[in-house]
Amino acid sequence: MRNSQTSQTQLDPKRHRDRRSFGTHGEELATQLLVKRGYTILERQWRSREGEIDIIAVAGGDLVAVEVKTRGGIGFGSAEQALTAYQLRRIQRALLSYRAQHPQLQYTPVRVDLLAITVGTQRQHEARLFQDVML
Repeated sequence: MRNSQTSQTQLDPKRHRDRRSFGTHGEELATQLLVKRGYTILERQWRSREGEIDIIAVAGGDLVAVEVKTRGGIGFGSAEQALTAYQLRRIQRALLSYRAQHPQLQYTPVRVDLLAITVGTQRQHEARLFQDVML
């Protein structure tokens, strides 16, 4: 993982009653953080036969698939440890499929970024952005 940036923001634990809403809220936070860092969001939760991409964006001239991993602590490992090589390959294939469906993006370089969000106990979270992930 090439480039890591960290930020901290408040998070309301009452909004995370189940795993799905917890992950959805993580993706909402991720979208806000990415926009602040200059990403232009194109899609959220985009699906194809090849797989699902949490967020598709343009950043620095690249078409970017952002995988968001949200964890409520490190009991099951850190958020960034949750991305497997299999998942990365599926995300890469899905991103190439997305690019193929959008002729205006045909020659745009692609990359996969990981945004790892760890939720703390004091309504805080830590977000770490890893750009151009390779396992």
